[in-house]
Amino acid sequence: MLAALDKLFLFDITLVFETYIRSLVSEIESSREKSESYAKSLEQKVRERTRQLEELNRTDALTGLLNVRHLNELLLLTLRTCQRRAEPMAIAYLDIDNFKQINDTEGHQRGDEILRIVGHCIRQVFRAEDSCFRYGGDEFCLILPNCSESQARDIYLKRLTQAIKGQLEDLTLSIGIAQTGPDHYDDGLNLIRLADERMYAAKKALKEITPGSTH
Repeated sequence: MLAALDKLFLFDITLVFETYIRSLVSEIESSREKSESYAKSLEQKVRERTRQLEELNRTDALTGLLNVRHLNELLLLTLRTCQRRAEPMAIAYLDIDNFKQINDTEGHQRGDEILRIVGHCIRQVFRAEDSCFRYGGDEFCLILPNCSESQARDIYLKRLTQAIKGQLEDLTLSIGIAQTGPDHYDDGLNLIRLADERMYAAKKALKEITPGSTH
């Protein structure tokens, strides 16, 4: 009888111990899974925050266009790609006409609104492969791969001026365009300088013709 009770007591102890061990193991596994889940969630948050910071560094906060500090890098990359593919590349340099006067008479808040609208129109009109920069102030620089000067002027920039006029009826742009390739490829920075010179020539011509014309 005592032997039977001892066995029953031992069985109960063993059962309780095994139950306790299983419960402990289950808690450990649950804690480990929660820790792993938290670690993965934290990693995702860190990656997303890093991506957001990189995006902020890459783009201009006001217009949503690329930041000018990345221009040289993307210009060289695009030029090399066009050379390898024997394709033309165009640079368009844009400047908002009378922007200083707008800022002085209507205020900087209105000026910022205009820059946002122009930036939005540029992003809507141009292709994913194009690199569109806010060059500084009210100037913009567009790198257009596999695009000739005539295509840039007659297709994309025509669409852009129409899109802007749909929201800012009286706003005009002075635009300079330069092309390189496919027969000969100029240095990228020289191309920007040429487009810039042509933009200023267009701006000068604007003062000599009827106000409100768009170039």
